[in-house]
Parts: sequence; C-alpha cells; structure tokens
Amino acid sequence: MKRVFCEKLGLVIGLFGEVEFITYRMWSTLGMRSDPPISFKSRVDKLLGQLKDIDPESEILQSLLIEAKNLYDIRNDIAHNPIWSHDDGYVIFVEGKEKPLSLEQLMDIYKKMSQLLNELWKQSKYFSGEHNWK
Repeated sequence: MKRVFCEKLGLVIGLFGEVEFITYRMWSTLGMRSDPPISFKSRVDKLLGQLKDIDPESEILQSLLIEAKNLYDIRNDIAHNPIWSHDDGYVIFVEGKEKPLSLEQLMDIYKKMSQLLNELWKQSKYFSGEHNWK
C-alpha cells in the first residue's frame, strides 16, 4: 500500500505540473502583454478575463480553469506539507493541523486531476498556436 500511495502522490504533483504548463502556454498564445504571474491562481484569473474578452464561447475552458484553481489548493497541501504513515493510513500536516489522507482520497484526487488534464488538452486550440488570438 505504501508504494501505491507514494506513486499516486507523485503522479498528482506531476499531473498538476502539466496543468501549470498549459496555463503558461495559454498566456503566450492568447497574446497576454505582460509576463505571466508566478502565482497559479493569479495567472488563471487573468487568463479567465482574457478568455471572456476574446472568446465568449470559451465557457468549457473557463470552467476547467476554475476547477483547476480548486484542485490547486489540494495539490499545494500535498506538495508543500509533511505527510507520514500513521496506523492504517496517512496524515498530512496543514496549517498546524493533522488531516487524515487515505489511499482512497488520494486516488480520487488523482482521478479528478487526470480527468481535468484530459479535458484541458481537448481545448488545445487555446494554447497550441492553432489560432492567432493576438
């Protein structure tokens, strides 16, 4: 169980790295005039504003980016806080509090991240250079 847990933990972090990559590609493809914010949420908020301005029909992508912002908090908890095995599961220490994190919860997070990423790639016209949005 420990090996599977650790593998899924790494995959969750890696999948979200790909989501971040997509937002950086979108930044340049959509013709944003400044450097992208380092903060994921700030970057996504600015991308959402740009999408609304240049393509009001981009509701699917907008909802995916909002979902990514929600998953980002979970990813940050996992990536930036100590996790250890305890009894029959795992514990994550976030903001001074212990929170249980089971393999089932981690599998659910992994599934959500995988689905989000698959759906984002379906919206690739917004970050592949296929259209000139500038």
